Amino acid sequence: MKKHAARILLFLLLCACLSSCKRTNPQTPITVNGTPLNGEIFSYFLYEAYGDPAAADKSARVDDATRDCIRYLAINTAFASRQLRLSPGERVKVSEETNALWRIFGAKWEAAGISKETIYKLRTSHAYGEKLRTALFDVNGEKPIGDEAIWAYYTENYLAVRYLEGVPPAGEGGVQAAGEKLNAAFARMNAAAEEIGNGATISDVYRDLREAPEVTVKQSPRIAVFANGDPAYPQEFYAACVGIEEGRAAAFVAGNSVYLAQREPLESEPTWYLAKRAECFKAVSEPYWQNELNALCGLYSAVRHAAAVERCCETVAAARSA
Repeated sequence: MKKHAARILLFLLLCACLSSCKRTNPQTPITVNGTPLNGEIFSYFLYEAYGDPAAADKSARVDDATRDCIRYLAINTAFASRQLRLSPGERVKVSEETNALWRIFGAKWEAAGISKETIYKLRTSHAYGEKLRTALFDVNGEKPIGDEAIWAYYTENYLAVRYLEGVPPAGEGGVQAAGEKLNAAFARMNAAAEEIGNGATISDVYRDLREAPEVTVKQSPRIAVFANGDPAYPQEFYAACVGIEEGRAAAFVAGNSVYLAQREPLESEPTWYLAKRAECFKAVSEPYWQNELNALCGLYSAVRHAAAVERCCETVAAARSA
């Protein structure tokens, strides 16, 4: 009986040892400061590294993924240590972003061994980072930048214009006739710009343009507050508007449309600034945020597990080449 009991005790101790080994050395690709990360997270960053021109080979991609895993854990830890929380609205936004991204890339990510749940975790971590950035650098933050710098960025980089968009009236005639119609539409819009220069408002000329045979105006005057590179407005639209003096109007052609735009002072409407403040804060705070991230990440080190890393590399490479 004693021998039998001893064998049972030895078996139980062996099971406990194996279980402990499994907990302390899970075959995940990477461990950061002793914390094993989900292999799907490593695979996601490895997948994204294929889009980095500087990561031209497997070794560079693995290094990129390792750096991103460290940053992921550093952000999550810093967020938790400050007892920050996402608001219900911010969590809804994370879910919406996850769903939208999954509809576009889900099949490719699944092929690389990355689940929708992992994408949700990564989008949540991104939201943590933005919340942490605000807690550090916004007006009431730990290291506030100051609203003056944010306002200065806004006034130096943004334009405000009221504009009308028009197109030549539809009809037959081929390429030459289309060009002539575009020229006629521009001439009519240019005449309207001169009317504004003589004291008319853009609403005044809009009423006349609706009846003009040379151009079909798409909508009533709209306001655009935007910076160079805004995807909602093409580069040629920005280039034309930046050359207009405040209070003045001009007509120009961009793509297949002809525009009439009147430049407005940014200071004339406070709600424009409030709508763009988050964008401006992010741009102004970016160098400070990157320095903070570098300092945070410097406190972490990673250990990679070669066999698990290789498995991730093979799966991701196959998904990327499919």
